[in-house]
Amino acid sequence: MHTCDEELSLSTMMEGAAIERFDVALYEILENIKDLNTDAEAVREITLKVKIKPDKERNFITFGMQVMSKPAPLSAIFSKAFVEKDAIGKIECREIEGPRQMELPTNVTKINERKAND
Repeated sequence: MHTCDEELSLSTMMEGAAIERFDVALYEILENIKDLNTDAEAVREITLKVKIKPDKERNFITFGMQVMSKPAPLSAIFSKAFVEKDAIGKIECREIEGPRQMELPTNVTKINERKAND
């Protein structure tokens, strides 16, 4: 338990835990800003919440702290699909390949067999 040697402040509260947790949240927000799957201009938030409850005599307090971050959500992605009816009237739907979609090799079995034989 701490003694009352130093004044209570944000930097001394819980041995600096508030600042440490804020720094962690800030780093997460900065990573989110650099994530190309998020909106570059979206506003991000960090909230530091401190709750303080005094006792009846107002001589002592109990306090707690919470840091919450609100990064930008992942951007929505869209695609197109071609919808048609076949010769017997059954609906068929095929996604049209987009420019960002990589084509997977069709000979995966052969590639895996070659790796096993090497």
